[in-house]
Amino acid sequence: MYVIDGVVISNRTISTGTNVITGAQGGNSATSTQDNGTSRIADINPQDIENVEILKGASASAIYGSQASAGVVIITTKKGKAGKTKVNFSQDAGFITARKLMGMKQLTDAQVTARGWTLARYKDAAAAGKLYDYEKEIYGNRGFIRNSSFSASGGTEKTTILFSAGMRNEEGIIKIPGIPITVSA
Repeated sequence: MYVIDGVVISNRTISTGTNVITGAQGGNSATSTQDNGTSRIADINPQDIENVEILKGASASAIYGSQASAGVVIITTKKGKAGKTKVNFSQDAGFITARKLMGMKQLTDAQVTARGWTLARYKDAAAAGKLYDYEKEIYGNRGFIRNSSFSASGGTEKTTILFSAGMRNEEGIIKIPGIPITVSA
């Protein structure tokens, strides 16, 4: 159970039914991870968190009821402070790549003939550089990643504000010719 600034947050997800539409799971298996929703707690910007407390046992149940029997994560977010308005901006940038690729399998003559391929054609293709490492072709690209954060806080003794916003832009490592792919959140 999560409580953010005194408000109980439901982290329950409802299946979207994507697996039924796409048939990605296949077979008669009863479980599918495709329909799993994301955690609502992931929506909180870590820079906006002031304090995190864990409450468990009888004290959690006494305050929040039977839903809290497994424990409660109490998150307090930052508040604006009276005074001159303060503005903060930060940005991180970098590159993302696949950490380790498995590489192309080197086949022996016996493995080539066991696949029903002509050994001479295989050797000619290898000598001419016509064997491709498709894993490297697909996942061997480098993507640019940028994380921007902006916040402003201030106010008077009676009224304070805190405004915070963030943007993450991540290029994927799989590039499809003619189709630019970026992921923003």
